Amino acid sequence: MALFKCWMIVLNGLYQCIENNFYKFWWNQELECLKHESIDARTMWKHASKPRMGQIFARYKTTKMLYKNAQKNVRNRKHQSI
Repeated sequence: MALFKCWMIVLNGLYQCIENNFYKFWWNQELECLKHESIDARTMWKHASKPRMGQIFARYKTTKMLYKNAQKNVRNRKHQSI
């Protein structure tokens, strides 16, 4: 049991050393805004019974596409600069 507690202390110390953006170092505020906008559009689309045409569907698809393309562009720019 003592060995387990020692390992937990060590692992907690290592975990706290990792920065918030360690895994997605390319993440930025623009992507955060696009993510929330995409989530809002998807939620509205779901509450409208997932229509396949109309304004709600168009907003859902547009925000999703903008979010995915922005992720790809930012990730590629950061990887090229490394």
